[in-house]
Amino acid sequence: MHQREQKSAPDTAEVECREQGTPVQHRPQWSSERAFVLSTAAVGVGLGNLWRFPYVLGDNGGGAFLLAYLLVMVAIAVPLASLEIASGRIGHGSTVAVFRRLKRPAASFGWAVVLLTLVINAYYFVVSG
Repeated sequence: MHQREQKSAPDTAEVECREQGTPVQHRPQWSSERAFVLSTAAVGVGLGNLWRFPYVLGDNGGGAFLLAYLLVMVAIAVPLASLEIASGRIGHGSTVAVFRRLKRPAASFGWAVVLLTLVINAYYFVVSG
């Protein structure tokens, strides 16, 4: 018996590229789901939190502060991070491109994210240097 090769349906980015006559670019992917989760967690926690957290925890009540901190992280940070990841996957592009597709003036929010990332990285370079 011969097995038939099943082709998956092209995603919307491939269809748009073929319609416009531009070549389809294959982007790199994570080696595993575990690598993606660990990388995302490292970015979410950040160097500043690891550096300051023991002091802030001791200064603000220990266990009670930790409970409040974890509740805020679950209620606010996790949904926002999920939204950012989902918008990138659905939008098939960078932060600026995704915001630009939503509405042209919204691209400034994408550029704000890029600028904020540059400022945070500059801070980390000074601290770690």
